[in-house]
Order: sequence, then C-alpha cells, then structure tokens
Amino acid sequence: MSRQLAQRQLLTLLGEPPVTVSELSEQDWTTLIGMASRHRLLPLLHWQLSHIDAKASIPPLVLERLSNAYRNATLQSLKQGAALRQVTQLLEAAGIDSLALKGAYLAFYAYPTAGLRPMRDLDILVPHAQALEAFDCLRQAGFKQPEHAKGQAENWLGKHWHLPPLIDNNGVCVELHTSVYTAGDTDDCLSQSHLRSRAIQAQASGAPAMKVLSPTDQLLHLIVHAAYQHQLDNGPLIISDIAMLLTKHSIDWPLFWNLAEHGGYRKGCHLLLEMTRQAWPRLDIPLANAEQHPSEEVMEVSKHLLLHVLESRRDAYFLMLLGKQARLSEKVSLIVQTLFPSREKLLSTQGTPNSTLIGYWMRWQRFFTQRLPEYLRARRNPQLGEQTRLLAAYEQWLDS
Repeated sequence: MSRQLAQRQLLTLLGEPPVTVSELSEQDWTTLIGMASRHRLLPLLHWQLSHIDAKASIPPLVLERLSNAYRNATLQSLKQGAALRQVTQLLEAAGIDSLALKGAYLAFYAYPTAGLRPMRDLDILVPHAQALEAFDCLRQAGFKQPEHAKGQAENWLGKHWHLPPLIDNNGVCVELHTSVYTAGDTDDCLSQSHLRSRAIQAQASGAPAMKVLSPTDQLLHLIVHAAYQHQLDNGPLIISDIAMLLTKHSIDWPLFWNLAEHGGYRKGCHLLLEMTRQAWPRLDIPLANAEQHPSEEVMEVSKHLLLHVLESRRDAYFLMLLGKQARLSEKVSLIVQTLFPSREKLLSTQGTPNSTLIGYWMRWQRFFTQRLPEYLRARRNPQLGEQTRLLAAYEQWLDS
C-alpha cells in the first residue's frame, strides 16, 4: 500500500461509525497501524473497528495490538485522571481559578471513554497574574521539571503559551497555560475574563468536577491550536476531537463565528470544520461564509499535512520560512536569528540555564551536533521537499 492510500484509509477509519474497511493485506495493515501509532490513534481505531463485523478480515496480530493499545491508554488515563484531580484540588486550595483545555477536557468530558483520547500532557489554563504562584504550588506538592525543560518559569511567562512542564510521581505531565489564542487575550471577546464568564462546570466518571471552557470556546481553541499554532502538525486526531465535541455538546454558532471573526480565525475554522463534516456527514455544522470555504486543493494539502511524518516537520517548517525570504540577506538574517536569539528568548528556551553565556554555548552545540546533522540527513529524504511545499501552500492560503 502506498503512503497516500494508507493516509486515505486512515482518515476513513476516523470517520463516523460504522466505518468502511477496505480489503487490506497483512502488509497493508502493518503500514496502516504504523501510521496510526505515530499519531496516537490506535485506541480510537480499536473502538471504531468494534462497531463493524469485519474482524475476520483483520489479522489477529493487528487486533491484539489495537486491544493492547486501548488497554494501556485506559490505564494511563486513570493516572491522568488522578493527576487532574490533584492539580484541581491544589489550585483550588490556593485560590487559583483553573480551566481544563484540549485533551484534559476532551478525554474525560467528550469522548465515550477517556482511553480513546491519549494525551501527552494535561493542559490547564490559569490567570496570567497567578501563573507563577500556580507553578510554585505544584512544585511544592512534588511536581518536578523534566531535564529538557529546566528554564526558569518567570523567563517563560509572556513568551510561551505555557510555563515549563511539570511531572508528577506517576510520570504524568502537566502544563500550566497562561494564554489560549494567538491573537492575544486582550481582545474584548477573547479575553480570559470573557472565557471564564462563559466557562461551565463539568462532571465525568474518573475525573474531578471542575470548570472547563464552554463548548463554543473549546471548539475555537482546538481549531486555533491545530490550524494556527501548529500548522496541522498535531495530526488527524483533531478531526475526531471536533467530532466528539460536537456530538456531546451544543455549540453557540453565532457566538463561535463572531469570536472567529474577532481573532481572524475564520479560514482555519472553515477548513477544519469542513474536514470534520466530510468525515462525519451527519453532524450539523453551519459554515458562515462560502467565500472562505477551502478549495479541493487546499483540502488535499491539509489532509497530507495532518498525516505527514512528524520527525521532519521542524526541518520542513524552517525550510519553508527560508523560502519565504525574498532576498539572500533576509535568509542570512533568519539563520543568524536562529543561532543568536535575544537574551529573553534564549532564557525562555527549553533546557536553557540562567547563564546567558552557557545558554548560547548549549544552543550552538545542539545546533552543530544535532540540528545540522538532522537537517542534512533530512535533505536526502524526498518527503522533506514535499512537506516544505505543502507547508508553504498552506501558509499562503491561510494568510491570503
């Protein structure tokens, strides 16, 4: 099976159940499962295939791997649910208002079971003014910074969407977010005060009762995070996330499109909602403006980006940025900025110590011993050129 065919089949398997499974060889299944594993989709595939009578045509080893992935994800979700409860209680006791974001909300409050939605970390939104207090609160409770993110929390504040990650005793990662949208939280409609005024109380089995973003705000945040903050590199799980959210909750569509307009996010919203509508055709998704509806070409580019190799995405994005520079001097300037960032940016980089000199030395060492060799190896990979071209086409459409 070619990579393109595997991508199409995987997107089909993420659609509204019951899904249609093509006749696949054992090797085809191996290719498909490998791709699904890279994008954290094995538990969801296990659930999707449980809705159809096609297990006889699926190799037993594939079924076993899917079952094991679902079981392991369920066990991990129990640890994450306990961590979410602990974090919520600690912050509440400290008088810090917190809201669950993305996976921390979706797994427990939108998906049928938490194990269907694997999470790399728990994202918690806290007020900017109380962010450092919240960070210290968790540190005092035994949460620790991993070795790769030893920067000081105050150096991250205002330069990242979140503070350095923290790990509990069970290995669960927590990120305290201080911002939600790329447009900034000073916009009247998108400010944290307005987000909190629209927040709702959620209760689910295996998770604490806690405040979460309203379904309308949660939907917009999911789309902004995927389409604008990550250029779709968080993978096809976003399609399932949106579908599960819309299946579980009602959306205030006039408010949603008004918020999207305020933030300049309408194009990305049209794109991901149309992709979700194609995968889950029975969902009622009103699109606001036909002129911003993505073309078939843009849809194809976006589907490829959702399923591209994650390991080379960083190199492809840098090459795309280089390609956008018209003059040689601009290209050189971009490279210089990469090697010689401002002191403020350097100190807010993951794993950078407080010493500026040591920080620059570590950055240059990492560039010449890791990044440059990785880049040179990636240059020999024909998929890198395709990724770069797709990213450039996507950014051009989004900015037009």
